Amino acid sequence: MKNKIIKNIFLTIIYIFMCVLPVKGAAVSEEMLNSRRKYLEEKGIIKKSIDYYIEASKIYDTTNYKRRELLELSVKEDNRNDMSYMALGAWWYFKASSATEDMKKEFFTNSLENYKMVNKLTATPVSYALSAKVYYFLGNYDEAEKMFNRMIKEQPESSLGYYGKALLEMSKNPVDMEKLLEYLLKTDKLYEKDKGWGGVEIGRVKLFKILVYRSLGNYEKSFEAFYEGYPAMTGEFTDSYLNEITDSIIKLNESIKESYPILYEKNIRKFKQLDMIN
Repeated sequence: MKNKIIKNIFLTIIYIFMCVLPVKGAAVSEEMLNSRRKYLEEKGIIKKSIDYYIEASKIYDTTNYKRRELLELSVKEDNRNDMSYMALGAWWYFKASSATEDMKKEFFTNSLENYKMVNKLTATPVSYALSAKVYYFLGNYDEAEKMFNRMIKEQPESSLGYYGKALLEMSKNPVDMEKLLEYLLKTDKLYEKDKGWGGVEIGRVKLFKILVYRSLGNYEKSFEAFYEGYPAMTGEFTDSYLNEITDSIIKLNESIKESYPILYEKNIRKFKQLDMIN
């Protein structure tokens, strides 16, 4: 029963993470537009293709049909315009995310085709991560893992690649807790360097560590992960979800009262410091 609950929590947070990139409806500043124009000009992209892309970028609604039309015109003018393919991938990604079940596969496939073009033209860790997310939703976990592996190879100091591998491990049945912990520890360590570039949220990493250590019977490490992650959790989670987590931690502590009395008393003092109990 306990493992089933942990598995359900894993799957819920995996879905949340997989929806993080790209960003929907984000406003693009003039400075950013000028920077992108310069980037495309230096690549030798045809001016008309660039103009269509810039015009599309000014439409903040990612799933606006006019935006897609402009982006399609952009790649028609110049099929080397990786920025337009990236934006088209995002357009189909968000259409798929809100589509009916019978349309999701088609839309995610369209998204993937555009991200593949980005990977072909100018592969980056970001394009690998985006491709991995789409492969995940298409149920192709092997290809998703390959994308995260490529990302790690290209950018070994990025926390996102290992976080992605951790999430994929959580999707497996059964989950290899030791391997999952290895990925989480690497994510945690690298996060200190890149501060979660690309969508890693450290509060969720700490939550995963709590669950993994609990599953492995290492209660001291489980509580340690909670205390480390509590400040981040207060910023990342809703009040109701945070209350569920703290309630679970308090109940876990009660369950070890007889077998680990010293740890139990230590936690009681910490709970009071955090105003979790009176």
